[in-house]
Amino acid sequence: MSAAATLQVQPAIATLAEDMTRAVVKQILADPIHVLRERGDRNFTLEAARAIFRLDPPLDE
Repeated sequence: MSAAATLQVQPAIATLAEDMTRAVVKQILADPIHVLRERGDRNFTLEAARAIFRLDPPLDE
């Protein structure tokens, strides 16, 4: 593989890795978030978890 081809593949791999990591974190936190919603602790705890793990979609600036 040429250097130019390697440079084009790396951003795709980085994007794939980020997407996979985000999906895994969402799966790990699915049950705890569900429990928080049932208990009504949404205001603080749920928002803190979402912010820490960046679970909200990125804002378009």
